[in-house]
Amino acid sequence: MQFEYRIHVPVIADLNDSWNHPESQGRIEWNGTAHSLARHLLAKWHQNVMGEAAGLPAAIEVFGEQPGRFAKLDDPSPVSESVEVLEAAIEAKQVADVAVDIAAAELVAAMRDAATFGGESKNSVAKRVNGLMSRPTALKHLRT
Repeated sequence: MQFEYRIHVPVIADLNDSWNHPESQGRIEWNGTAHSLARHLLAKWHQNVMGEAAGLPAAIEVFGEQPGRFAKLDDPSPVSESVEVLEAAIEAKQVADVAVDIAAAELVAAMRDAATFGGESKNSVAKRVNGLMSRPTALKHLRT
């Protein structure tokens, strides 16, 4: 999976007002979790960094091509296997949450289209989505 990353050194970013300009950034192919990639890249960066950023605390943000695949870390230390499992579960939940949000937005759009262009009454639409949301919630979505 493709990931994008950005490494910031908060002290330097605050001092130079440079949060829009990371110390390091890029794209990389990675077969593990965003968390494991973040730890790997941050540790590698700390080993190789020179200049004013050397020795300063840094933070990394990693974004996967899959919506919701995300990690933000400031500690590159290795973690236990149980924490790796936890991080994988966190990312799975993040991905699922994004999928739910997308599906909910698509449902509301389809509800509005059915009522506006499909000739369905708002009450009929609310009845069709009965198992997904309450009637008052469905009618509220159809009003806006």
